Amino acid sequence: MGETIERKRILILVKTQPTISKRYGELVCTAGIDENGNWVRLYPLPFETYEKGAFQKYTWIDVDVVARDLWKDPRPESFTPQRKTLSLGETLSTNDCWRARRKCVLEKAKIFTSMDELRELGRANKVSLAIFKPSKVVNVQVLKEENPNYTKKEINNFLQGMEALSSDLFDGEDYPMRYVPTQKVPFKLKITFLDSYRKKSCMSVLDWEVGALWYNNYRNAPFETIKEKVEALYWNFARNTDLHFYMGTIHQWAQKRAPNPWSIIGIAQFPHRWQQEFDFGI
Repeated sequence: MGETIERKRILILVKTQPTISKRYGELVCTAGIDENGNWVRLYPLPFETYEKGAFQKYTWIDVDVVARDLWKDPRPESFTPQRKTLSLGETLSTNDCWRARRKCVLEKAKIFTSMDELRELGRANKVSLAIFKPSKVVNVQVLKEENPNYTKKEINNFLQGMEALSSDLFDGEDYPMRYVPTQKVPFKLKITFLDSYRKKSCMSVLDWEVGALWYNNYRNAPFETIKEKVEALYWNFARNTDLHFYMGTIHQWAQKRAPNPWSIIGIAQFPHRWQQEFDFGI
């Protein structure tokens, strides 16, 4: 039987920091929700896809997808995009306290508040992408990356993947050969938070925007400055916004049924809504 191709309309909510791939050079974990609030993970999307037609988060895209083979990726929301079919649509604005974004995201997708529930679903491979609402952030911490440079093995994997891409091995797209991967972010951001049952969790934040913040603003700054500025920004989000986390299970952790397969793969700092913004039907 042939593969079943579906056309999906997806609101992009997640772009993670690039990771090295032996088959694709560099990959960006990309995910979003459809018009009914169902999650879709797009894999693989090489870094070059963003350079060719870079799209922002909260942008609608239309793309043909095929459900990934279970032996490659058993997570239920994972699909392989047919990259040549990808077209960009509207980017939802931040007007009126993110009204359009709230309507498409918080009013459509399921919002989790219990980490026990999410861990159980993740370990059972029933859910691998989710929106989580913490009850309180108790710590924001920037730590030095122990290995700020890619290893020789990672570089070799990157070169092997880039060679495969540039040789049109996969879908006939023209990918120029690169010999250096994107610079590695030299720190880790971790957030400790409570769920609705006051249970504490600490997770790494893999959001693209953390890396972009460093790359665009603090690339040449000393670590002490990076730590101060990044921690201050995310404390501000925690204290002054209606903070939500976009969360995902890491493939290898999910396969090994780790006690907690989840990481924070996106930060959603929805502005607080004032009372006069609510429609009481009067």
